[in-house]
Amino acid sequence: MFNNVGKILKTLSVVVFLLGIVVSLFLGTYVALSGETPFPGLLIIFGGPLVSWLLVLEMYGFGQLIENTDKLVAQRSEPASETEISETPAHSWRCDGCGNLISANPCPHCGRTSDKE
Repeated sequence: MFNNVGKILKTLSVVVFLLGIVVSLFLGTYVALSGETPFPGLLIIFGGPLVSWLLVLEMYGFGQLIENTDKLVAQRSEPASETEISETPAHSWRCDGCGNLISANPCPHCGRTSDKE
C-alpha cells in the first residue's frame, strides 16, 4: 500500500483526469441540450477537460518528484566503486625546497623547514 507511492499518485492523477473529461462531456451535453442556449454546455465541454488537466498536473508532478527522489536515494545507498572514491589530500602547502605537497614542517622529503606553518 505504501510502496511505489510516486507511481500510485501518477496513476491516480491520470484516472482523475480521465474521469474529469468524461464528467465534463456528459454534464456539458446535458446542460447544452436542456437549456435555452447551448453556450454554458459548450463551455463545460471544452473548459472542463482543461480545468481537470490543470488540477491533476500538480498531483502528477508530485508523484514524479517522489519517484525521482526514490531513484536518487537508491543510487546513494549503493556502495561506491573504488574509482569513485577520491580522498582529499591533507596537504596544506608546497615545499619550497623540493616542491612536494606537504602538511608537516619540516618537509618529510627533503628536511627543509618552511615558514608556512
